[in-house]
Amino acid sequence: PTSACLRRRLRRLARRLRADVWHAPYFLAPYRVPCPLVVTVHDAISSRYPQYLPSQAARLSYEAGMRLALAAARRVIAVSEASRADLVRFFGARDDRLRVVHEAADARYAPQPAAAVESLRRRLGLPERYVLYLGMNKPHKNLARLVEAWAGLPAEARAQAQLIIAGRADPRYPQAAQTAQRLGVATSVRLLGDVAEADLPALYSGATLFVFPSLYEGFGLPVLEAMAC
Repeated sequence: PTSACLRRRLRRLARRLRADVWHAPYFLAPYRVPCPLVVTVHDAISSRYPQYLPSQAARLSYEAGMRLALAAARRVIAVSEASRADLVRFFGARDDRLRVVHEAADARYAPQPAAAVESLRRRLGLPERYVLYLGMNKPHKNLARLVEAWAGLPAEARAQAQLIIAGRADPRYPQAAQTAQRLGVATSVRLLGDVAEADLPALYSGATLFVFPSLYEGFGLPVLEAMAC
């Protein structure tokens, strides 16, 4: 359904449930629910890097949605002090409505047994040594630069491992694959795509190194998940 359609459904649901409070984990919230609204805003990346939004219409939609959410919410949760500061800077958000509640890695993210890591490696065809990135491929994730850094390593170092880029890929942003082809390192860079959530602890645990070269993050949860594993 469209965002507007989904918001209408959620408003009807709130009325039916006679909810005492509604928590929306994303800024595209049902703005007119019949109870106090709490909205979590994870970042203001599209305000810092508006050039990465695909069109003027997308920029206007983002701006309108964020302002509506901030105006409608009784409380706004920011996941970091950086996100809180950006909401004040870019949207003039009222500081008395803002609360910082940091994110944390789920308890399932912990070092995995060697047998679980080996089983995952065989199933996904992963080498014994790999450098892992996990996340989306949007431009602010800086993946083309990551591939450039990988290509800058000595050939004998690249021969001992693979760079694994894992996570849901948006086809609008093929820069990582294009850069690997252009620099002649496509055989040692693997775009793994989406990985089942249940497999992530073993994927993190098996990595020789975790890399996260983002230009900006509201929080950067994969770093905590990798550290926990």
